[in-house]
Amino acid sequence: MRKFGLFLFIGLLSFLTINSLYAQDTSAIDESVLLSADQVTYDDELGIVTAIGTVEIAQGSRTLLADRVVFNRRVDSVSASGNVMLIEPTGEVVFTDYVELSDQMKDGVIRELHIILSDNSRLAAESGTRTGGKRTEMRRGVFSPCKLCEDDPKAAPLWQVKARKVVHDTDKKEIRYYDARLEWFGIPVAYTPYLQHPDPTVKRKSGILAPSFFSNDDLGFVTSVPYYFAIDDSKDLTITPIVMTKQLPALAAEYRQRLTTGYYRIAGSGTVADRRERDLDGNYSVVKEDEFRGHVEGLGRFDIDDNWRWGFDVNRTTDRNYLKRYNFSDREILRSDLFAEGFHGRSYTLGRAVDYQDLRLLNRVNSEEKLLPIVDHQYVTEGYDFGGGLGGRLQFDFNAMNLMRDHGTQTRRISGGVNVEVPYTSPIGTVTTVTASARADGYSTKNLIDPNNPDGERLRGEEGRFFPQLTVDTRYPFVQYGNGYSHVIEPIVMASIAPKGGNPALIPNEDSLDNEFDDTNLFSRSRFTGIDRVEGGSRVVYGGRSALYFDYGGYASVFAGQSLALDEHVTELFRPGSGLENRESDYVGRVDVSPIKDFDLIYRFRVKKSDDEIRRQDLSAIFGPEIFQVSVDYLNLREGYGGYEPREEVTGRISSQFAKYYSTHISARRDLSSDGGFLNYGAGIQYQDECLTWQFDWLRNFTRDEDVSEGDTFYTRLVFKHLGEVAF
Repeated sequence: MRKFGLFLFIGLLSFLTINSLYAQDTSAIDESVLLSADQVTYDDELGIVTAIGTVEIAQGSRTLLADRVVFNRRVDSVSASGNVMLIEPTGEVVFTDYVELSDQMKDGVIRELHIILSDNSRLAAESGTRTGGKRTEMRRGVFSPCKLCEDDPKAAPLWQVKARKVVHDTDKKEIRYYDARLEWFGIPVAYTPYLQHPDPTVKRKSGILAPSFFSNDDLGFVTSVPYYFAIDDSKDLTITPIVMTKQLPALAAEYRQRLTTGYYRIAGSGTVADRRERDLDGNYSVVKEDEFRGHVEGLGRFDIDDNWRWGFDVNRTTDRNYLKRYNFSDREILRSDLFAEGFHGRSYTLGRAVDYQDLRLLNRVNSEEKLLPIVDHQYVTEGYDFGGGLGGRLQFDFNAMNLMRDHGTQTRRISGGVNVEVPYTSPIGTVTTVTASARADGYSTKNLIDPNNPDGERLRGEEGRFFPQLTVDTRYPFVQYGNGYSHVIEPIVMASIAPKGGNPALIPNEDSLDNEFDDTNLFSRSRFTGIDRVEGGSRVVYGGRSALYFDYGGYASVFAGQSLALDEHVTELFRPGSGLENRESDYVGRVDVSPIKDFDLIYRFRVKKSDDEIRRQDLSAIFGPEIFQVSVDYLNLREGYGGYEPREEVTGRISSQFAKYYSTHISARRDLSSDGGFLNYGAGIQYQDECLTWQFDWLRNFTRDEDVSEGDTFYTRLVFKHLGEVAF
């Protein structure tokens, strides 16, 4: 039979009111219908339309496909048979051999139905009844988000839920089960009289989240079972009871809300437990019994307009070891702040108030540091014409700070500066950047330790400083092109001229204590990290880079350099072991190697000038494909400085994605000093596919700190897709 397409945009009364195949009366039209079939017949006396052969009926966002469709206009019903497919507005697809529908295909009875949900999860049942296009009630149903076996599609999936009755309510966006059992590879493993979870269209819904389990020697076996409250479209709350076999239970909570102009999050936890501390000699003692212990953390970000926003960060705890003991965090310094910031092109403004909580063992004074306030403003021009064909950039900086402590130095600072940067590329290819800068600082200080008499009377007073500086940076890159590669050689020289001194005793050092010298700051105008210290005097910095770049994407590069101070006293600014305490600094360098896709190595070093001793070296390497990948991190710090002790340690990890859904890893960290040993080691395995995640990790820890003991920690996690948010 010749196939033809018949497209009718005709009236609907209840479902599909066809007055005539030729649309003689369209006064009752309320929605358009697209009908396509190989053959269409119409019985005017009985009011029946019959479509045969590749039938497709589209009404609004709902589509019906079948081999045969019969529509009875008088009773407002349609029956479809043979390879029936009903595509819902939500993206779900219903398959069956026979269906009877009414009311614009919203109501009906379906026999032996199979449903593919919007995320490819599957529902199947012996029969089902649809009501209002929003509720499908199924008899003897089964649900699974797992893919079927390609070799044996009839085999049971990894896991599935079977039930006497299954109700899919698309209005409430949930699937409910009555007399349900969970099957693993077709074998029943659990039963519940009632089960409910969101359907795949739901991004968030109240219910129990995936629980987690771990154990260690301090807490025993620990179970966390979060319950999630979807309060409305803009806010939610998660409450997590934490049950431990060796300690009293704890309770954690997290509240989140999104506003028109931003969002915020507040979280915290608490419990009642004994707390113990140790003195500097390593002796332990219980300082309080049955004490409330807990923490709070949060953040917020809110837009004021297109250029300005404000926000806050909160991080506080009741004592120094609570976060580590209960596995919330291993941070040693907590920062809380309130800030406002503005962005205008390249320029930036920041005002904030900051509070620090120091959790380190050596901080027994519990001194609280507060910055109330600190203001930074940086104005950078988009470009500036200096005349004579020279262009560049102007930058203006401003800083104000008020540092308060319960014990110790109190400092007020105001600082302003200007930088003029002019780049120039010569006809022979040299790239030169000239930077002229000047900065003025004013300080008011109280309770400052005299560096020349630490046990004497504390200093107080006001001090000012003016510091100009001129730097010239010149680079001359050479490029050689070969067969499949390019070779770059780039010598670099920088000269800096500045007045001597600039760091009087009444200017404390609060923000420039960490002056680690390495390849990243060799050519910096100042090797100090903050404002309180300036690198006065003149110096010359020289170094070079050599790199190979291969056409297929691999590369290898080497960089090395050194700094020479022209004024002897400048080296007194830097601590012994920093690499800058002598006129001729240590050599610093870096090696980057990535010859192939699955190999990356970074090696950094600092070598002492006087005897070529390696004072610091660290290596980070990762190589191998996902099926077998090895990573190594090595650190060797021969001389301690800035509060760091000499140490040598290595961390290694081997991981393998040995199958499509399976991965495993082992890791270890070891102190390589003469009296060292393992700091920790562990292993783990994970299975993750489209419907299930299972994870198990073990860690053996050899460090001890007051409430945190050495021992084993076991962690496991099992998440069933959709059932991870089960509500009982």
